[in-house]
Amino acid sequence: MNLVKLALWTAEPFRRLKWLAAVIESKLASFPDGDDIGDVFLEETTARLTQLRQMRSHGASYPQSLRKILEIFTSRPVLTMIQNWMYQGILNDPFNEFFIIKNDLTTLMRTLGKGDIESLKPDDPHDWDWDKQYLLVHARIPPFICQKIALEILSIGKGVNFMRQCCGDVTWINTSMAKFLQSDSNCRAIHIDQLLQPIDRLYKLVNDRLVSLMLDKFHLMEHMEAIRGYVFLGQGDLVQTLTDSLAHELNLPPGRQYRHNFLPAVDAAFKTSSASSWPAYLQECCDILIRTNKNLAPERPSSSYYNPKDGWDTVELFYKLSSPISAVIGNKSLLQQYRLVFRFLWRLKRTEHILVNTWRVLTNCSKQLLTIVPEISGLLHLCHMTRHEMVCFSNNIQYYFMCEVLESSWQTLQQKVYSSLSLDEIVNSYNFYISTIVKAIFFDYTSVSHPKNTDSKDANKTQKTLSSMILEISDVIREFCHQCEMLYSVSCEIASFSNPEFRENLEHTDRYKWGVTGEDEAVIQDFKEHLEKILTVELNTAIDKYKQVFRQFLTTLSYEVKKGNNAHLRYLFQRINYNSYYTLESRRNQFASTISPTVCSTTISNSMLDAIKGDSPLNAKINSATAETPKNP
Repeated sequence: MNLVKLALWTAEPFRRLKWLAAVIESKLASFPDGDDIGDVFLEETTARLTQLRQMRSHGASYPQSLRKILEIFTSRPVLTMIQNWMYQGILNDPFNEFFIIKNDLTTLMRTLGKGDIESLKPDDPHDWDWDKQYLLVHARIPPFICQKIALEILSIGKGVNFMRQCCGDVTWINTSMAKFLQSDSNCRAIHIDQLLQPIDRLYKLVNDRLVSLMLDKFHLMEHMEAIRGYVFLGQGDLVQTLTDSLAHELNLPPGRQYRHNFLPAVDAAFKTSSASSWPAYLQECCDILIRTNKNLAPERPSSSYYNPKDGWDTVELFYKLSSPISAVIGNKSLLQQYRLVFRFLWRLKRTEHILVNTWRVLTNCSKQLLTIVPEISGLLHLCHMTRHEMVCFSNNIQYYFMCEVLESSWQTLQQKVYSSLSLDEIVNSYNFYISTIVKAIFFDYTSVSHPKNTDSKDANKTQKTLSSMILEISDVIREFCHQCEMLYSVSCEIASFSNPEFRENLEHTDRYKWGVTGEDEAVIQDFKEHLEKILTVELNTAIDKYKQVFRQFLTTLSYEVKKGNNAHLRYLFQRINYNSYYTLESRRNQFASTISPTVCSTTISNSMLDAIKGDSPLNAKINSATAETPKNP
């Protein structure tokens, strides 16, 4: 033995020790002992594994061979956990280091911070939620596993557990996994490279089975369509039948609605509409929910839309989902979005229903009372014209939401679902479908007034969204319709005094205060004063308020169209402002405000003959005034 022989014998171990020291060198000694020692160790371990990953591209053959040996031994625990997770759905993580965790409160407290726990904790520990049941901790993913492979591993084990716990497909899992393990020699891999091909094959196998189960056995697509038709009011004849049959109950004050009075009407609506062709398992899911004042907590307190005023604000169409469908499209966040969309569309349907009833009231008033009470002719004409404008607005808004938003989004969802290769793609497509509807329903746009029309008084006002303006217009329409009913009621009372035959045919003569005794002339005179000082003023106030709110909505809508935020809003603006009716009306009002009534009447009387010939100076004056007036957006 001499120094030369000793140097030769220790050269190879020394080189190996140098590489090992370079790989495992750590800075743990510089950190004090404490609760963060586990996180520091995890970061240092990740750094060492990253160095091993970089040794793959080393030019020398010795570091590459050493890297492979080290990767085999260091990745053995995580490979064992991956294989147990994929083939059996078991999370065996005694040291809390695996990159997949179960979403329960105990695991989250050991792994994440308080802020992450509040956003990720499950809504109900006993209910399955496909998005939240198992989570991927990105900081724990080893460097030799890419993001795509980690997501596939998560999806495989989650699918195995979902089929076992929710779908009851244990037999297929045991049989398929046994065949898969026998057919693939790389299933029990000692290196991650050997496990990549089994991961891809098993990912396709599990997700094909999942998609087949959800679409064929559990009818996921049919449930989605039923939610669109029932909760989102897409089944028009069903919703129309419901509103007509439940109108009396819905008009009662809050607290006087009872579920046993609504269920027979719902069953009858299904039998008398085209929804009767729905399968029984879909009709059983359609339910009605009556919320009381205690549990009617507004999700958005800033909006007056959630303050219950009658049964329309407390009744909700509810779709009951059971496992496994509830795990995919029935989590708490989706149910809240269903409620938001339903309430908004239900409000529009209520506006349509009120306008239809107002048409009946005004028509009866014109046919029965106009000859007996001629004093109401002017008000009736004004009510008819205003109601036509309101009907135009209501129909176009409903057309926009039902056709441009709901129908187009549904067509896109169908294409994505039938072309999906995994349940994750279906869930993501449906979540995007719901978020698109919610964004369109509530617009997400603030009403920024045009700079030329901005006053200092209005500068401090709270900005409104387009959806809040629509709801405000609905409230004004409701107030207008109430005034029309009051006009009809008062006219019926005064007609019963003037015409005995009408009094005999009148069913309800005690609807207003005109049931007093006395001379008919005194009653008629009192009616005229009431008509002039109260009814006319209240009707004009409601009409002016409608025009003001509608003008604000139309201005904001045109501003958003000009900004180009949404292509569908352009079609909505064109439908509401058909033939530029409101634009021309605004220009006419601006022109009328610049000319005194005397000059205007004189000009009209002097140019009537010239107007027939087409060379009226009034036309020239209007054209010149219009040219000088700045155009509205």
